[in-house]
Amino acid sequence: MGHVSGADEVLKNLKAFEKRMVTGLIESVEMVAIIIADFIRTKYQRPITGLGFTDRTGALRQSITHKVTIERGRIVAWIFAGMDYAQYVEVITGGKYAFMLPGFLAKKPEIMKLLVKELKRRGLAA
Repeated sequence: MGHVSGADEVLKNLKAFEKRMVTGLIESVEMVAIIIADFIRTKYQRPITGLGFTDRTGALRQSITHKVTIERGRIVAWIFAGMDYAQYVEVITGGKYAFMLPGFLAKKPEIMKLLVKELKRRGLAA
């Protein structure tokens, strides 16, 4: 079978689109992770909002962050607190001072909307 006119150009454009799409997805997931981490950091301040924990030093709140990885072809957002005692505050207190799970669950209904909004902003969704 002979060479199809324009096929190389089509393949080149598809590869460029794929790269733009994957980059856009990674960046969009990261933006959503930032929004969720910021929400948890600000919403779960017991003295102010009555939710979460009282952070006497500010270290635990400041350690709430995110990272985005690609695992087995999937884009994964990790939102976590970097202090050793974060697990104690979240789980061992029986959930009384929990902040990560309640914060994520509070934002869960918005996650897809936020992701689609970010993809639209980047011109990657209709």
